[in-house]
Amino acid sequence: MIIKKNVLLSLIFCGSCIIVRAQRAPDPKASAMNQHEMERKSRIFSWQDLFRIRRTSDLQLSPDGRSLIYTRLQTDSITDKTIATVRIINTETGLDQTLMGGKLSSPRWSPDGSQLAFIAASKGISGLRVANVSRRDQDSKLLAEGAADISWSPDGKYIAFTRFVEDAPDKALSVFKRPKGAQWAAMPKTYERKHFFSDAGGETVPGSTHIFIVSAAGGDSRQLTFGPYSERGQQLWSKDGKTLYFISSRDKDSETSIYNQSLFSVNIENKAVRRMITFPYLIRDPALSPDGQTIAFLGTRERSKDYEKSELFLMGTDGSNLRSISGGFDREIEHPRWSADGKHITIRYDDHGITKLSSIDLNGHIKVLADHIFDLSEFAANGSVAVSGTDGAQPAEIMLRLKNGKTRSLTHLNDTLFSYVRTGKVQELKFKSKFEGVEAGAWLTLPPDYVPGRKYPLIVSLHGGPHGNDGPVWSAEAQLFASAGYVVMKVNYRGSTSYGFTFADQAHGNFTGPAYDDVISATDAVIRAGLADSSRLYVTGGSAGGMLTAWIAAKSGRFKAAAAVKPLISYLSQALVNDQYVVNSKYIFKKNIWQDPLAYWKNSPLSLADQITTPTLLMVGENDRRTPVSESLQFYHALQLRNIPARLVIVPGATHSSLNSSAGQLIENTYIILDWFARFSGGNRP
Repeated sequence: MIIKKNVLLSLIFCGSCIIVRAQRAPDPKASAMNQHEMERKSRIFSWQDLFRIRRTSDLQLSPDGRSLIYTRLQTDSITDKTIATVRIINTETGLDQTLMGGKLSSPRWSPDGSQLAFIAASKGISGLRVANVSRRDQDSKLLAEGAADISWSPDGKYIAFTRFVEDAPDKALSVFKRPKGAQWAAMPKTYERKHFFSDAGGETVPGSTHIFIVSAAGGDSRQLTFGPYSERGQQLWSKDGKTLYFISSRDKDSETSIYNQSLFSVNIENKAVRRMITFPYLIRDPALSPDGQTIAFLGTRERSKDYEKSELFLMGTDGSNLRSISGGFDREIEHPRWSADGKHITIRYDDHGITKLSSIDLNGHIKVLADHIFDLSEFAANGSVAVSGTDGAQPAEIMLRLKNGKTRSLTHLNDTLFSYVRTGKVQELKFKSKFEGVEAGAWLTLPPDYVPGRKYPLIVSLHGGPHGNDGPVWSAEAQLFASAGYVVMKVNYRGSTSYGFTFADQAHGNFTGPAYDDVISATDAVIRAGLADSSRLYVTGGSAGGMLTAWIAAKSGRFKAAAAVKPLISYLSQALVNDQYVVNSKYIFKKNIWQDPLAYWKNSPLSLADQITTPTLLMVGENDRRTPVSESLQFYHALQLRNIPARLVIVPGATHSSLNSSAGQLIENTYIILDWFARFSGGNRP
């Protein structure tokens, strides 16, 4: 496999580590300002700025490439609610206008670019709606309620969507008939399903998600798929509009497997469903070639571990000629998009924390097109594609990448704010881990007023997963930490993606050991680089990062204080009560907890309770169903029994996935952590 690169980086060597600084083009507006005026106005980033920031999402380029629709997001400082506004940009003139407001999502262009389908609520009814793009004052037309995952037919006459179809509800159990008129307590609920609750949604309603189609002109919708299965994600229309391709879970173990998603087709007329493929596994992100002959999709070769690398496969729409074109590429590929001429597929992947946009031809040759990419649209007929990107010092902005490779900025949503607000620079730190001597990486956010040569207190921040990664992307939490005077180091420890399959797989069954060595090695490296004060070290992290934080708090005495956010503390107590209980026994430990309890225990931070010396804050959502409150409570009580300073923070209403989801909650939680760290600063606050 051939990879071509064209990346500009500046390197600073410091002993055994390398710091790589991401280059950022100067802001033309800022450079044009009078220098004295800049100095007078300039200030560091503050929590109030979170309510001034405008963010972008869901880039939808028109079929002809002349217009871009995107969703602009901003949080209200009083209600703490996110306000979404759908905007339309003329990609030639740059004119940016409001298309529509209100609670809507998923805008999708019709094939001729004249209409827009979207999900919205109007007059109390939420569902699939269609509006004429040129007549913005016209009321949208409701086509179907409860719709999601919408896609237009090639001729623009129909729209496919998914909708949840309820089964009979779980019944309340009573073994005898109550007296007439009795006002007893509610009857007990009874369950027989393998999964009846989730972290985000709480108790789940029994049922399945199926595919429907409806005329874009209106009328009754038709259900195309049936049965005790769920169809997942957006469907693909065949070029002749007679078939829909979709992802579904239809194996017998669909409730207990995370790798059973396969590719199916359904005939629009007779509703006949055909399974197109049995291998590979965990198929996702299908994309149809412009000529309608080939489907590209992502899939895994194995399904035996909690992490398996995805490859890019091609297959004929008749199920023939299945082949991988990325087998030798050791990165996790995402979001395949066909080029307009069908000769290349654009892919996105993370490499050492940096998100890159590349094209891969049908023979597997890869060419890097751009880096520091955050989001991208489909390709237009003229070969252009919309992308958003950032170097981490401010939120992402949207650009148009033309067929010739040139780019054109389309949004400047935060230019005014960041012309006078200073944020911390984000740069890479490479280090060699003491675990097997492997080179790994971390990303530093420096204080906005960083002075070279000065040593700062350090906050080590650990991502969740563990199969994810940190990179030079906008992080409000890291910037708030940096504004408080800390150097922030986000470590891509063992188990992180973007460093190859072996690096990610080494967390399998032994997450805390290699990851711990990586974090300690990164901490040593940033101290050697002269950036951090070795006497003022702090550590925090969430989910898997919270578990690793608790492990570090117990195993290392170097950190002044720790803040473990939504941590797993004991596999013994968490294994069978969380909403993903299958993962532990089937993919991580390969045995049920009663078959090998020692393996579960020795990987639990609670097993090190007798070694804890680090003052530790525990933070968890009140409604967390992944790592419940009882997990944090165990560690908190262990600390209390050992007379180690401890603080338990329970966030009202928050789940595992929603903790820090709003700006207000993120601000409060961040300052709670900062207050805890300041308490153990020895009177020497940043």
